[in-house]
Amino acid sequence: MTLLPHADDAIVEEQKLTGYLLNPDHPRGKAGFFLALGYTAAAWQVLRADLLTLARTQPLRSQTASPYGTKYIIEGTLTGPAGRSARIRTVWIIEPPQPYPRLVTAHPLKGAAP
Repeated sequence: MTLLPHADDAIVEEQKLTGYLLNPDHPRGKAGFFLALGYTAAAWQVLRADLLTLARTQPLRSQTASPYGTKYIIEGTLTGPAGRSARIRTVWIIEPPQPYPRLVTAHPLKGAAP
């Protein structure tokens, strides 16, 4: 099983969560999905911790080199504070010279419902 390189040092920025994934006003945000699982912008650290757990424990689904760095895809089951679970896909990137992966996005897998 191949895991995300340097997953213990992975970066999940607060703005990525509060301004995008948990922001109901973001035009491309996924807030409805994550809010239904029980995550909130006020307690964004909970989603951060759960995404980092997936990054550290789930095998890589794929990796692709690009001019910006190497993109990694990880899928897994996320169980939110409301006790609901759903399958999600997370996308991470390592941009040289930085050796640590950074969360790009997360979204439900097709057909996944909280």
